[in-house]
Amino acid sequence: MSSAETVPKRYLSTGEAAAYLGLSPNSVNQSRWSKRLCGNTAPPHITLGRRVMYRIEDLDAWVESNAVEGGAQ
Repeated sequence: MSSAETVPKRYLSTGEAAAYLGLSPNSVNQSRWSKRLCGNTAPPHITLGRRVMYRIEDLDAWVESNAVEGGAQ
Protein backbone atom coordinates (compact mmCIF):
# COMPACT_ATOMS: atom_id res chain seq x y z
CA MET A 1 0.00 0.00 0.00
CA SER A 2 1.46 3.35 -0.99
CA SER A 3 1.45 6.33 1.35
CA ALA A 4 -1.17 8.00 -0.88
CA GLU A 5 -3.70 5.23 -0.20
CA THR A 6 -5.91 5.51 2.83
CA VAL A 7 -7.17 2.69 4.97
CA PRO A 8 -10.96 2.69 5.14
CA LYS A 9 -12.27 3.57 8.58
CA ARG A 10 -14.01 0.56 10.15
CA TYR A 11 -14.45 1.78 13.72
CA LEU A 12 -16.05 4.93 15.12
CA SER A 13 -15.69 6.59 18.50
CA THR A 14 -18.80 7.21 20.59
CA GLY A 15 -19.13 10.76 19.25
CA GLU A 16 -18.61 9.64 15.67
CA ALA A 17 -21.11 6.78 16.10
CA ALA A 18 -23.65 9.20 17.54
CA ALA A 19 -23.21 11.56 14.58
CA TYR A 20 -23.43 8.60 12.16
CA LEU A 21 -26.75 7.56 13.73
CA GLY A 22 -28.06 11.11 14.11
CA LEU A 23 -28.23 10.79 17.90
CA SER A 24 -26.60 12.59 20.81
CA PRO A 25 -23.33 11.23 22.23
CA ASN A 26 -25.04 11.11 25.64
CA SER A 27 -27.73 8.76 24.29
CA VAL A 28 -25.10 6.44 22.83
CA ASN A 29 -23.08 6.54 26.09
CA GLN A 30 -26.13 5.67 28.17
CA SER A 31 -27.03 2.81 25.83
CA ARG A 32 -23.89 0.94 26.85
CA TRP A 33 -25.19 0.72 30.42
CA SER A 34 -28.91 0.37 29.78
CA LYS A 35 -28.45 -1.94 26.75
CA ARG A 36 -31.24 0.06 25.08
CA LEU A 37 -31.13 2.74 22.40
CA CYS A 38 -34.24 4.41 21.00
CA GLY A 39 -36.42 1.74 22.60
CA ASN A 40 -34.50 -1.12 20.96
CA THR A 41 -31.53 -3.27 21.91
CA ALA A 42 -28.37 -1.14 21.68
CA PRO A 43 -25.78 -1.86 18.98
CA PRO A 44 -22.68 -3.79 20.10
CA HIS A 45 -19.53 -1.92 21.06
CA ILE A 46 -15.87 -2.79 21.53
CA THR A 47 -13.80 -1.65 24.49
CA LEU A 48 -10.09 -1.18 23.82
CA GLY A 49 -8.62 -0.21 27.15
CA ARG A 50 -10.56 2.94 28.02
CA ARG A 51 -11.64 3.59 24.44
CA VAL A 52 -15.09 2.56 23.26
CA MET A 53 -15.48 1.91 19.56
CA TYR A 54 -18.34 0.89 17.28
CA ARG A 55 -17.97 -1.07 14.04
CA ILE A 56 -19.64 0.72 11.14
CA GLU A 57 -21.12 -2.57 9.90
CA ASP A 58 -22.66 -3.16 13.37
CA LEU A 59 -24.26 0.30 13.30
CA ASP A 60 -25.60 -0.32 9.79
CA ALA A 61 -27.00 -3.71 10.87
CA TRP A 62 -28.60 -2.09 13.96
CA VAL A 63 -30.32 0.53 11.78
CA GLU A 64 -31.55 -2.13 9.32
CA SER A 65 -32.84 -4.39 12.10
CA ASN A 66 -34.86 -1.53 13.57
CA ALA A 67 -36.28 -0.24 10.28
CA VAL A 68 -40.05 -0.11 9.97
CA GLU A 69 -41.33 -0.98 6.52
CA GLY A 70 -44.43 0.58 5.07
CA GLY A 71 -46.78 2.81 7.00
CA ALA A 72 -50.12 2.93 8.73
CA GLN A 73 -53.16 3.23 6.53
